[in-house]
Amino acid sequence: MIFFKLVGWWLLSILKFLVVPFMMIQTESGQQWHPIEVMSITFAGALAGSAIFYFGSEWLLKRSVKKSKPGKRKFTARNKAIVRMKSRWGLTGLLMIAALLSVPISSILAAKFYRHERFTYLKLVVAFFIWAIALSLLATAFKHLGFSF
Repeated sequence: MIFFKLVGWWLLSILKFLVVPFMMIQTESGQQWHPIEVMSITFAGALAGSAIFYFGSEWLLKRSVKKSKPGKRKFTARNKAIVRMKSRWGLTGLLMIAALLSVPISSILAAKFYRHERFTYLKLVVAFFIWAIALSLLATAFKHLGFSF
């Protein structure tokens, strides 16, 4: 039974990396998770998700280009924000907010804009490792302070 819980948390951490540590720490099912277990599971999910979406994004991006309609491209507010973030903060800015965006979005943006830079994937993995530690410790601290979600 514990195996299925681990796999469930692992799969959820691929998509909802930011909230999984808080959900694991606050679980009411009687299962007590140690912060190192929480960090390990969330990081393993982020590692798997970033590999899938970073290396699979080439196929996704090619497919989206094929489906796009020919003609003049629209420059939306979202596109402007992405270009502004890219030119102002670069890869470092993306890595700082990676957990806030989610694993798939961060990985695809890193692959799209920074694939040509050295060690982009390694930097992405290290950023998710740091985020996993920080979020696990923060979730544990919130639980000890009496906060519940």
